[in-house]
Amino acid sequence: MTDAPFIAIVDDEEHVRVALRRLCSACDLNPRTFSSAQQLFDSLDHSRPDCLILDVQMPGFGGLDAQAWLLERGINIPAIIITGRDDEEVRVRAAALGACAYLCKPFDVEVLLRAINEALSAGRRAAAAESVAAR
Repeated sequence: MTDAPFIAIVDDEEHVRVALRRLCSACDLNPRTFSSAQQLFDSLDHSRPDCLILDVQMPGFGGLDAQAWLLERGINIPAIIITGRDDEEVRVRAAALGACAYLCKPFDVEVLLRAINEALSAGRRAAAAESVAAR
């Protein structure tokens, strides 16, 4: 078992999943890829990611729909939204859903890694706040 942060990568394009998985692995993260939001949802009973990387455009649930679905169920996982087409309306919706970052493909590796680190930090702060509130 690894202590590395678990990064869930959800994208319907295999080459994107492979590239992001390799990048995360090379940076001592623990990536797991999903070709659909439904695959991610089905896995949540077994493990909870520390960070999500969600593609906007996917068949069925897109990344924003997936984020909304999770939030409606009280599942708050820091998310990074990625997209091949920048759209102001989508950007605004991503922010409204609490996305930690909104990145347009192709994005700079360093920008993505900074976004992952910020999302992980946000998740740790939220967990600490929940722990204090539970006392």
